[in-house]
Amino acid sequence: MKKAIITCSNSTIELYEFVEDFYLVSQKANTALELLRQGLPTWVSPEKYDEMKISLWVYNDTRANALCHYENGENYIALSVGLLTAFWNEVEDFVSQDNLTSFF
Repeated sequence: MKKAIITCSNSTIELYEFVEDFYLVSQKANTALELLRQGLPTWVSPEKYDEMKISLWVYNDTRANALCHYENGENYIALSVGLLTAFWNEVEDFVSQDNLTSFF
């Protein structure tokens, strides 16, 4: 698994390519992260995307949070495990609603 270390607000943050397996949400989150990475280049021209040098990462924090950071010519987007977990819990709550069919 790829790993990167950035310095934000005088502290270092370890970024990971995927959510580690010991988190219950890891399998679903990792699949979603891979799809997000595939979709990122579709928003702008290939030349512009290559120029922007964007990468999507995860960091181990149980709080729902995210950050963007620019360092050494790279643009990092980092999502906390807590954010991915909160998002997944909301999706599961929404999908399991008894009246979901009436919404659609």
